[in-house]
This record gives sequence, C-alpha cells and structure tokens, in this order.
Amino acid sequence: MSQKNKTNIEQFESGKDDELDLLDIIFQLWKGKWIITATIIVSLAGAGIYLASAKSKWVSTAILTQPDAGPMAYYSAILNQLYTLNDTDRSDASAQVQPGQFSAGILQQNLFSRFSASLSALPSVDIKVTDKMLNYPLNISLSADSATHAQAQLSHAIQQVSASLVNDYLSEIKANIIAKQRELTASLAAQKNIAEQRHEHRLEVIRYALKIAEASEITSSQLNQVENLSDDTLYLLGTNALSAMIANESNKPPVLDKQYFDTQTQLLALSQLKPDAKNLQPFTYVTQPDLPAAPASPKKSLVLLLAAILGAIAGSAIVIGRNVVADYRLRKRAE
Repeated sequence: MSQKNKTNIEQFESGKDDELDLLDIIFQLWKGKWIITATIIVSLAGAGIYLASAKSKWVSTAILTQPDAGPMAYYSAILNQLYTLNDTDRSDASAQVQPGQFSAGILQQNLFSRFSASLSALPSVDIKVTDKMLNYPLNISLSADSATHAQAQLSHAIQQVSASLVNDYLSEIKANIIAKQRELTASLAAQKNIAEQRHEHRLEVIRYALKIAEASEITSSQLNQVENLSDDTLYLLGTNALSAMIANESNKPPVLDKQYFDTQTQLLALSQLKPDAKNLQPFTYVTQPDLPAAPASPKKSLVLLLAAILGAIAGSAIVIGRNVVADYRLRKRAE
C-alpha cells in the first residue's frame, strides 16, 4: 500500500511541475511581450517590403466548349458531297468513306479536338478539362502583370488559334476540291479522247469495207436484214450505202457514253461547293475571358498572416532562449 501511495504522490507532483512549467512559460512570454511585438512588427515590415517589390500576377479565365451544330451542317454537307464523289470511283468492297460519315457531330468533335490541341501547345496558356469523360468544357487561363493585360492576351490567344485552325481547315477542304476537280477534268479529257479514237476506228472500218465492196463490184446491198452485221461483212452493204455512211460518220460528233456525262455532273457539283470562313468557329464560349478583380499572387492577407505568425514564433523563441540562458548563468554562479 505504501508503494502505491508513493507512486501516486510522484505522479501528482510531476503533473504539478508540468503545470508550473507551462505557467512559467506563459509568464515569461508575457514579460517579453514587447520583444515579441517588436519581432512581429519587423516580420510584418519585411512582408510589406516583399509585397511592395513583388510583381502581381493576374489570371484571366474563360470556359470553352464544342462549337454549335448549326454552322457545322454546311461543312458537313460539303465533305459528305466531296467524299461521296470519291466513293463513286471505287467499288463498294473497296470504299473506305461512306456518305454521311462527316456528320455535324463528328465535325464538332474533330474541330474542337484540334483546337484544344493547338491551344495547349501555347506555353503561356493553362488548360484544365472540366469533364475528362467528354474532354470538354475546357477551363482556359492565362496570367499577366495586370488584369486588363491578362484578359486581352487570353482573348487574343484564343482568337489567334481559332483563326489559324479555321484557315488550315478550309485550306484542306479547298485543296481536296481542287484535286478532285483536276481528277475529273483529266477523266473527261481521257473519255473524250477514247470516244474520238473509237469514232476514228469506226470510220477506218467503213472505209476498209468500201474498198472491199469496190473491189467486189458490189454497188447495192446484198443483205435482206442487217441486225447481226459484223465489221467483216460490212462490204455487203454495197458502195452506195458505205459511201453514205462515211459521209455521215465524218460529220457526226464522237459518241460519248453515260460515264462522260456523269463525270460532267460531278464536276459541276464540285464547282458549287463554296467553303467560307464565315460563321465557322471551332469552339463556343461558355464564359468569355473575365477581368480578374484581384491578383492571384502574391496573396497579401496570407503573406501578412504568415509573417505575423513567424514573427510571434521568432519573438517567443528569443524570449524563452534569453530566460534559459539567464537561468543557466545563475546556476553556474550558484555552483
């Protein structure tokens, strides 16, 4: 029992000593309050000098999303028509682009993806995706040395990237149209040349048949029906009929087949495609670049608060350190 009571007494005295030590520290800090106040003032003065010399960083922010589907419909029709023309030159088994593949929704996604990729390449622009599943909207921000500069530079960066992308996109469409027009024009010339050669070959066959008829002294037709008449038996028509055929074929234009006129129709359809930059924008503003009301950094209130805390800690350390040194010296002298 005596051992247990002794232990309880020691614990009580230890707790009492801890309480006295804490009260002693508080008393020491109170006695050194002017030193603590002075260090806080010095710390706040240093923070004030830093805030006065530090350059403010203003951040303007805009939120962008995919372009509206309405303006995309016109370009969807152009691409579908262009690639439908390309598909007519291939068999169904080898066709890779199907009509209707370039819908307004697909163009929205493609243009906005290209736009966001081009915008993210700018070193001064910070991009965050609001919805990572959809990859839009985009939170775009840019920092500058003033609020108006941040807003103006962000607007300029967005419009510059947009204009460059629109020009590149329209250039690609126009290049494809020009290439297809050249291809169709060459096809027309080739088909016409083939028709002329076919026409000339027909004349040569009739002239040769006329020579045989003259050599055989056949002046009138020796046939009752001519439905299955071949080139080798044309001479049986006689010199009179063959001479008339030559005169008629010489003045007759070459016979062009349906493919020639289909190609002409395609070429005319291409000439009606007029891609224009009007109303074509690869994004839509959810919120336009804002004018920041306060600088993003340095945060004055936070800097001053941290300076006051650090000053108080430094002052307290000085006060306690001085008292510890003083007590140590007293003990040394007493010894």
